[in-house]
Amino acid sequence: MRSLTLILLLTGLTMLCSFSPAAGEDEDPHASMRQKREMTAAEREAADSWHVRSPMTFFGSAYGNDIFVVVGEHGTIVTSLDGKTWALRKAAAKETLRAAAYGKDAFVVVGDKGAVLTSSDGTTWTRGSSGVAHSLYGIAFGKDSFVAAGDNGTLLKSRDGITWEPVASGLQIALRNVVFTNDAFVVTGDKGTILISHDGQAWQRSVVGASFSVKGAAFGKAGYVAVGGEKSVFTSEDGKRWTERQPGVSAWLLAVTYALDSYIALSDRGAILTSKDGVAWSLSPSASTSALYSLTYGKGTFIASGGMSTILVSHDGSQWTAAVSGTANFLRGITSEGSRFVAVGDKGVILTSIDGAIWTPSGSKTENRLNAVIHGDRGYVAVGDRGTLLTSSDGSEWTQRKAATDTNLRGIAYGKEGYVAVGDKGTILASVDALTWIERKSGTRTNLAAAAYGKEGYVAVGDNGMLLTSVDGVAWVERKVQTRLNLNGAAYGKTGYIAVGDSGMVLTSADGATWQVSLSKTGNHLRSITYCDDRYVITGALDTPEKLQPSHRRVYVSPDGKNWSAMSMTESLTFFGVACGSDRALILVGKKILQSDPLPEVK
Repeated sequence: MRSLTLILLLTGLTMLCSFSPAAGEDEDPHASMRQKREMTAAEREAADSWHVRSPMTFFGSAYGNDIFVVVGEHGTIVTSLDGKTWALRKAAAKETLRAAAYGKDAFVVVGDKGAVLTSSDGTTWTRGSSGVAHSLYGIAFGKDSFVAAGDNGTLLKSRDGITWEPVASGLQIALRNVVFTNDAFVVTGDKGTILISHDGQAWQRSVVGASFSVKGAAFGKAGYVAVGGEKSVFTSEDGKRWTERQPGVSAWLLAVTYALDSYIALSDRGAILTSKDGVAWSLSPSASTSALYSLTYGKGTFIASGGMSTILVSHDGSQWTAAVSGTANFLRGITSEGSRFVAVGDKGVILTSIDGAIWTPSGSKTENRLNAVIHGDRGYVAVGDRGTLLTSSDGSEWTQRKAATDTNLRGIAYGKEGYVAVGDKGTILASVDALTWIERKSGTRTNLAAAAYGKEGYVAVGDNGMLLTSVDGVAWVERKVQTRLNLNGAAYGKTGYIAVGDSGMVLTSADGATWQVSLSKTGNHLRSITYCDDRYVITGALDTPEKLQPSHRRVYVSPDGKNWSAMSMTESLTFFGVACGSDRALILVGKKILQSDPLPEVK
């Protein structure tokens, strides 16, 4: 068997030490009160190889050169040509990015700790220097210059987005937003502050008479409109004298723009409001309940972005659909087919992705929890509680099938003889076409948690060390194993089958009939296993002592199922599923979606 010659070179893959028995899926409520040691340089580098893909928050957006750009947490930049299909772009930033603007044939993005990035095409980004350490929240282009604003009254001006000069604001408050409208820069900020300048250098201050932050402003046929605070809209004919209006929606307004003869405002609850005059407002269905922070318009398309990885698209400002979205629910399972991922979870949530970075919601038409998903020759199959069984040809449109059971289905596998689903009370269902399902006798009433397929047939695992095998998915045989611990996952790879379970339990078998205990050297509950580029990969929960450390051994890797090494990260939440992409990058799902840098090639 080939060895992993680069395993020792991959930062963060360190030999495991023993741990005490694993805890459940929730974090230790007292962990934040206990002293943690500082991460080593190696641990920091290892942690940097993992990237939170969902949930995250998008804060800023811009349009230019026929491209939409949206920016947010963890230095994330995504782009789209049509507002529907989005791609992740590499950016030399880890800071949260807050705002974006386009001018002089270039995009400029600003963010926390004075971060500034520039790009001529939205694809390749270069890090610059703003000359300040304060966070920058807004940026706009007009009159041949960029103007940025941020904490502590910071105002900056630049001709090219690269070289920046400070501009005196005379303020010590946070300035939250910048727009160029009606031939002037308008800056809004805390304590009801609004600044207006016709050159980005000399500023005139007006106050709307509110104690809260003004989040944004726009100019249209009815004059200026500014938003901020709960249920607060302000209008002005000249930008100096302001009148408060009541939009009639109980929500904090976070952004506003003007396009297609309408003012459009965003809120903290996903509400989207429209108005012709800034006085009378109507509510539009937004397809989101998450806070929306940024709104941009271009090429006949509105793009609204915000929390929970949300990007909404509209062509008229009234009807909105979700192009990108995460979920607040736990994800319980994931599968990959080539470069496409499908993840399923609580309340029937289904997300799909073509790169593991940008996720799109799919309608499952069920509120039942979905526990597992697999891809086979007849398409995708997802299984869940109360006998829920869904099928899809592409992962986007799903149809519910009759499952001949109302017990919870926990796992699904696909092999030569078709699909096999397993669940509580020893339930096993089989189908050759994913349409018609037949219940098979398992010979046990023990709950089954997962299934896998390999050269010798199907394997099903479950509580109390239950392990069953079948050549054809019809007749099942119970196998003796040296554990009574719950088994939660199974996979097949080059050296055979591997089953994983509670308290670090790992079982290996070359033929599915004879099983041996493998020393994983961890007490963590192991929830899921996959096979990725000639190596087995396991993930799961985290025991309490390890939660107290700044870096955690969370993902376990082995070329043979016997010798295990660990990848470190800072996340302490439980992960219920793991999948491998065509680029050898790992995707973990649970309360969050994490994506790793590509694993090293196996030599």
